[in-house]
Amino acid sequence: MITEKLIDRLNSHAAQRLVSAVRKGRRNALSSISRCCVVTTDDGREMREVIFDQPPTIGQLTERVGPDAWVVSVAMKRRARQRRALTA
Repeated sequence: MITEKLIDRLNSHAAQRLVSAVRKGRRNALSSISRCCVVTTDDGREMREVIFDQPPTIGQLTERVGPDAWVVSVAMKRRARQRRALTA
């Protein structure tokens, strides 16, 4: 005989799997429309943005901006819909 506790536990487990799948899908969707923007400076006055498809490793960042650059900020930025449509 199926008890109420078993039904509740199965419902809870199914809900957790569904939430996990939704989160994974959202993460994948956001990563496909976002780019990693790293702001660097060499002299403390002039800033420049370096764009990566994925968050870079320290080695990748050093290759692109050089060993003497300072990282000011790192942020994920969404690409505009028009730019996404052009690359799709």
